[in-house]
Amino acid sequence: MDLKNTANYFVAFRKLLRSYTDYQMKDYDLSPNEIVVLSSIGSVGLASEIAENACVSKALVSRSVKQLKDKGLITATISTVDKREQTLRLTDEGEKVAERIAEANHKI
Repeated sequence: MDLKNTANYFVAFRKLLRSYTDYQMKDYDLSPNEIVVLSSIGSVGLASEIAENACVSKALVSRSVKQLKDKGLITATISTVDKREQTLRLTDEGEKVAERIAEANHKI
C-alpha cells in the first residue's frame, strides 16, 4: 500500500470511529484514539504494539492510555524488563466498554 492509499485509509478509519463514538459511546466520552486502544487491549497488551498496529505515534497512545486510566477503564503496569514499556489491562468497567465497542464494530 502506498502512502496516499494509507493516508486515505486512516482518514476513512477515523471518520468511522467518530461515527460510532457518537452512536454507542456517548456515556464514556471516548476519543477515536481511546477507542482504538480499548479495542486493541484484548489482542495486544503492550502500548508500543498498539501504536505499531494502529500506525500512530507512541505519544498518541501514551496520551490515550493516561486518559483511559483516569477514566478507570484500564490499568497500566510498567514492565520489569523495559521501564519504558507498559502492559495494559482492562478493568471490569473497561471490559464492558470494550464489549460495547465490539458490538458497535459488528453493527457498523
